[in-house]
Amino acid sequence: MLMSTLDGIEFASAYPDLLGKRVLITGIDNAQGVDIARTFAEQRTRLVLHVSKMTPEMEVLGEIVSQGALDVRLFDGPIGPTNDAVKLARQTVQAFGGVDIVINLAMVPAPKGGAAARESDVEEAVSETLASACLMTKIATNRMRLTMTEGHVLTIVRLPRKPTSAHRVVGALARSALANLTRNEAREWAPHGIQINAIAPSAMSTMAPYGALTGEPDMASLALHLSSEEGRDLTGLMFECYAE
Repeated sequence: MLMSTLDGIEFASAYPDLLGKRVLITGIDNAQGVDIARTFAEQRTRLVLHVSKMTPEMEVLGEIVSQGALDVRLFDGPIGPTNDAVKLARQTVQAFGGVDIVINLAMVPAPKGGAAARESDVEEAVSETLASACLMTKIATNRMRLTMTEGHVLTIVRLPRKPTSAHRVVGALARSALANLTRNEAREWAPHGIQINAIAPSAMSTMAPYGALTGEPDMASLALHLSSEEGRDLTGLMFECYAE
């Protein structure tokens, strides 16, 4: 199911049921994830933040979120290979004994060749967009099942701030693939009390309709709602985000 607007969803300013929840956010960098991390920290959660690269800005982020979160751990490095993803999941479990909420962040890359990219190059870029998020979803849901944890996984795919036409092509294909993956994963894990949802770039480049997601603060609010008791019945959904 594709949802371009948020009609019928009312966001709360505080979610007391999220207090102490164990939250893993992957793929944070200077372009994405900062608002989401801060928003979950404000709910007094316990955070594991995976940053693409440990920079001074990311160290400052860790200090900022530590003022609100009950506990914060920072890890960096790639999570593309299976061993790296398993290592990150293991570090999360070792830190807090498990995980309740996983937010996977992915930025759409430009395919090799840009506007003149071959079909194989575009397919490779789509795979690059979704590979880490899909891998972390599988690892996290299996961990939740083993520990009988009713959790939530949200994958967020974004375009860069000034996307080219090649970025938009990859984004459209990634959105379609992610929608199918989200529905299938949600159906598989629903009996275990695990929600699977996603956010991806809108196919429309026109002005966003009223109530649409238009930036990371909106995504952060939606992520909180979906992870809370108020959003427990929402799974298998693909939300669209319009360009900022």
